[in-house]
Amino acid sequence: MKKERIYGLDLARAVCAILIVIYHYIKQIGTMPYWAASPIPPEFPNGDWGNVTVVSIFFMISGITLLYNYPRLGWGNLRYFWYKRWKSVMPAYLLVWAWVYVPRALSAHTPFYETEPKYMLLTFIGMDGYLHGYHDNYYIVGEWFLGAILILYLLYPLLLFLYRKCYLIASLVICLAYFINLSFKFFPIMTANVNMITCVFDFWLGMTYLRFRGGEKKRRLFGLIAIPVMFFAFFFRVPEQYGIAMMTLAGFCGLMIMEMLGDILMKKQWIAAPVNAIGAISFEIYLVHHVMMADFAKPYVFILPGSTFSIWQEFKLFLIIFVAVLITAKAFQLLIHAFFSTKLVLWIDKKMKGEAE
Repeated sequence: MKKERIYGLDLARAVCAILIVIYHYIKQIGTMPYWAASPIPPEFPNGDWGNVTVVSIFFMISGITLLYNYPRLGWGNLRYFWYKRWKSVMPAYLLVWAWVYVPRALSAHTPFYETEPKYMLLTFIGMDGYLHGYHDNYYIVGEWFLGAILILYLLYPLLLFLYRKCYLIASLVICLAYFINLSFKFFPIMTANVNMITCVFDFWLGMTYLRFRGGEKKRRLFGLIAIPVMFFAFFFRVPEQYGIAMMTLAGFCGLMIMEMLGDILMKKQWIAAPVNAIGAISFEIYLVHHVMMADFAKPYVFILPGSTFSIWQEFKLFLIIFVAVLITAKAFQLLIHAFFSTKLVLWIDKKMKGEAE
């Protein structure tokens, strides 16, 4: 039996992909001499909306998606599950990484232009961005949360077991660990939003949301309640160490609002078509947008002293960058799909699936 499509997740994927590009563009504006100040602040009173709120939604979406598609896992199909999860992110990541790395290595006349060769291993296991705070490595594309999501994929069978067997106790322990960590910072090198306790908390929120999601009327009620709560979370200042919790609450509210809007808007084909197109390449957008943004902004870093790059010019440049990001992300998606259609990959898929059955 075919499962019901969760339209709110389609909308959330696309919106989060767009927001993360906007956020990093705003951050870049702040570093540019003679550029006009962005009309959209990169932070609210309780913290950073891009690197906390939007990323927390990303983890919640992952929690919802895995629980919805894999409500049960047996020992016999764990390897196939992990293989499919690896396949969903790592080939695209390594392809984009090679696209950026090769020109840099050629320009530097050495393959190890950044640091010791052993740290390149972190790239090949997808952990370079997540562990970049511990040591310089070859982290040049994508986002730090790739490493975190790979760890969550490994942890999912355990989290699913806890969700099925002792949901209330597990929820209490995860929440306590989360707030104790905000107070005492178990991982001093990592910011509180990056460490795995926070990532597990966000992921668990997604699983919890699916548990109580309900029908369309209930989702609409949740969405309407979430609107004032989200603004409260953004602007009611709390002690600094708990600002992340408020920004995560805003993310949770944002997810409920997008669920409500998804039920309404995604029934219209002229809205659903572009939203689904952007959502389908959201991961590739995360991978390429930093590089594309830096390349397109280079000519505008140093403009004539005394002149100003206006807000209208900044907006036009953003549209150019965003279109270029979409085209590049789609190109990489097509390359990956072509690779997945090769006889070797199809043979591996068949073998892995056969062993899981």
